[in-house]
Amino acid sequence: MLPDDLQITRVQVIVLPPGEQPLCGYCSVTLNECFVIHDLRILRGPDRLFVAMPSRKRTWPCQTCGHRNQVQARYCNACGASLREPAPAGAAGATAERVHVDIAHPLTSEFRQRLQDAVIAEFLQHVSPEYLARLPVPHFTGPNTAIATCAGGNLAIKAQ
Repeated sequence: MLPDDLQITRVQVIVLPPGEQPLCGYCSVTLNECFVIHDLRILRGPDRLFVAMPSRKRTWPCQTCGHRNQVQARYCNACGASLREPAPAGAAGATAERVHVDIAHPLTSEFRQRLQDAVIAEFLQHVSPEYLARLPVPHFTGPNTAIATCAGGNLAIKAQ
């Protein structure tokens, strides 16, 4: 359940040129005019746009010098010591490590949906139908389309 006084008061979007990459833009969100979250990413999925929270690469300390290195590093960036022997793929006990962790993220799916809807709606205010037509997403079908709704991160498109 969301508190009634928690409001998304500002969304600022930077639109990137369309291309083959999934990244469509960046945005910052202000909550109640007193807390801002920067570097949310607007991404193109196989069938919709969605918002990814700001994240950073995980690090861990070198056993020799204590310098923090990226999780997937094999050697320390400071002293050059070997960090670990990588486990072979499929080995017993080997798991895929999370390389990125969110810096900030919604705790409820309800607020995540509200945040995503606000960001996608603002993004769509800043792009033209021609921009949408150049995105290689199945439901962006051509330059003569108009946005009908943006609910749940899914865009409903209708012909003009």
